[in-house]
Amino acid sequence: MKNLSPTIILKALVGSRLYGLATEESDWDYRYVQVSPLRTVLSPFYQGKIKVTSNATEDNTTWEFRDFLRLAIKGNPSVYEALFSTIIEKPVYFPPVETLLAGRPKLLSKKAIVDAHLGYSGSQLHKMGELSEKGGYSNNPRMRKAAMAYFRVLDQGTQLLRNRSVDPIVRGSLRDWLLELRDNGLPQDHDIFDRELVRAKEAFVTIADTIKDFVPDLEFVEDLNYSAYLEADRRNQP
Repeated sequence: MKNLSPTIILKALVGSRLYGLATEESDWDYRYVQVSPLRTVLSPFYQGKIKVTSNATEDNTTWEFRDFLRLAIKGNPSVYEALFSTIIEKPVYFPPVETLLAGRPKLLSKKAIVDAHLGYSGSQLHKMGELSEKGGYSNNPRMRKAAMAYFRVLDQGTQLLRNRSVDPIVRGSLRDWLLELRDNGLPQDHDIFDRELVRAKEAFVTIADTIKDFVPDLEFVEDLNYSAYLEADRRNQP
């Protein structure tokens, strides 16, 4: 009988421990990519879902390979975070993973990057607004986390537009600013912080306007997806 269990093919460290912004209390954030047997994903009863688990020290998210690719070409910032992590483990030898990592720029779309990163930063801004209304402007840890995510994701989007890649380690003045937010909270002068929010968004949009359009190589994506599930099916032959 065939083994119908999925195979974990990639494990990536993400979050503050990857960015260089962690404290001793920070948890470990991992993202996994799995490939299920072809029989499973072709089943009319198959429902691909993102699997999220957590415990006292770890937060883990697992994507099915085809969903990972689909989210990548749609510009999903969390997928890019895993895709461009500098700390990646490959639990098994799986040749399509090498093709994926070598071909990362072929998954990128200018429009998708701009839309998704503006959307993600906007969601963090909305979260900050809700928390501020509840009286947690400066010292609320959730406010600090949302503020740091806002600025970091716009920097990630900027790198993707300019370089078609990301250095996930936060450096320079951005690192100083994020550490200030982490350790001391938001500036007491709301106007200063509001200006920084606007400046970061406007800088991202201005850079986006200077970048020529680029789109994913959909043939590459289709071939990669096909080869991954053929390989998974071959491995699950009795």
